[in-house]
Amino acid sequence: MAIFDYAQAAPCRVSQLSGEHQRIASSFQPALTRAAAEYAPLEVLRIMTAAVGEALATTRSKPGTATAMALARGLTAREKLKQAEGGSLSAGDAATRLGITKAAVLKRYQKGQLLGWRAAKQNSVRFPVWQFQEDQVLPGLDRVLRTFQAAAWMDDWAKIGFFLRPLASIQGKRPLDLLRGGDVSRAAAYAEALLE
Repeated sequence: MAIFDYAQAAPCRVSQLSGEHQRIASSFQPALTRAAAEYAPLEVLRIMTAAVGEALATTRSKPGTATAMALARGLTAREKLKQAEGGSLSAGDAATRLGITKAAVLKRYQKGQLLGWRAAKQNSVRFPVWQFQEDQVLPGLDRVLRTFQAAAWMDDWAKIGFFLRPLASIQGKRPLDLLRGGDVSRAAAYAEALLE
């Protein structure tokens, strides 16, 4: 099972864990609950990842430690992508924004014409807000997404990460910034270069 497949399959409630695992999780749950009352979800995840990283650092020689640390970093990165540029919309909210049906939004997602990710809860799809410009899809997004259709290795998170990653070769701008500035050809060229 791939690292991120495990993250999706992991129990979402402490009560679903086995006995000893449940006891361990219950012991730090009060601290996380207090943190959640004071901080944003991403900050709580960052705190938790730091604590897990330090705890695992003492067991580096045990099998699976590197994988667990990579999983923790990946979950933090994924949470940052979810929160970036205004967060996300449900399929229904995206449909309202575009003036089409929810089924049409989901069909566009399945065809690779809209960016989104499957949320663990209810197997729903969430759509990054930044791909919309008022009542339409950000101009040029479709062209870049067509480029990615040839790359089976590009999952939802890799595509979203591409648009949000600053590139040194363009003075720290992101492909998203290029699209917003109307430089669709340049954004598409970076997508093509990524696949070479």
